[in-house]
Amino acid sequence: MSRSDQVLSSLASSINCALLQTFVRVVETGNISAAARSLFLAQSAVSAQLATLTRAVGVTLLERVHGRWEPTAAGRAVYERALELLRLVDTLEREVQDRIDDVAGHVVIGSTRTITDTVLPRIVASFREQFPKIRLEVLTGNRRDAEMWLASDRIDAALVALPFGKKGLAIHRFGIDRLLAILPATHELADREDISFAELASDPFVLFEDGSGTRSLIEERLGTRFPELDIALSLNSNDAIVGAVEAGLGVSFMPEVSARRWERIGSIRAVPVRDLELTRELAVVVREGVAHSNATEKFIDHLGAAALVNSL
Repeated sequence: MSRSDQVLSSLASSINCALLQTFVRVVETGNISAAARSLFLAQSAVSAQLATLTRAVGVTLLERVHGRWEPTAAGRAVYERALELLRLVDTLEREVQDRIDDVAGHVVIGSTRTITDTVLPRIVASFREQFPKIRLEVLTGNRRDAEMWLASDRIDAALVALPFGKKGLAIHRFGIDRLLAILPATHELADREDISFAELASDPFVLFEDGSGTRSLIEERLGTRFPELDIALSLNSNDAIVGAVEAGLGVSFMPEVSARRWERIGSIRAVPVRDLELTRELAVVVREGVAHSNATEKFIDHLGAAALVNSL
């Protein structure tokens, strides 16, 4: 038995899954504050849990490297074994739930911010109406976060805009999304029914952060024209983007559902770009070759229902 196996074996009766979940999240984010936010805990609670785990192990698990918390050699071993243990506990919970009631269970979903801000509330509401005993847990991040969560089995499924990921993924399409240009209400093009990209290109742009699905789509569709953009600011949420556009910092692109909602408030104008193809498919993505719980299968099937697709 390796040293790391011996450590975890001796700790089995003195630690709980919450300590391991907290440690795993700190390793993945490299930041105690970010880990606390994602776990809905106070920063002091995360620090206390890390201290408890370190005392139980008896060796240093994390060290500060260039402003990030990185695992030591011992910490890396504990992290890898903790992932295995948490996956086993999660599998056990789901198997028991599936046998107690075939419409109960727990599904962990990774959602990109675009989907969280647009269609996720309607998806969750529709699903819970049909399957009230299935508990949904949602982690929100950018596309790279969703890829990492799938690869490490942190989530059962990812809600994303295509294209997404690499080989080894099963993609189930459920809807269509379109990006619109958003402009300040006082912009000279704000009252137009549509515009050309050339009319917009001379403005500064406020875009989503690098690694987001929306940013990637813009880069792909503009091709060699993308490096020519005057990118004044990169942000990570619809609210921040709209605030920057309202303040006159530039123009942007946003999913139509969100853009029309903000337009109804009167803060911005949303205008189609007639010569730039900005539609994309939305999908729920899972790993191939992995046994999915009955609850996860029901979530996938629900998204594929025609009534839900037509309502997006």
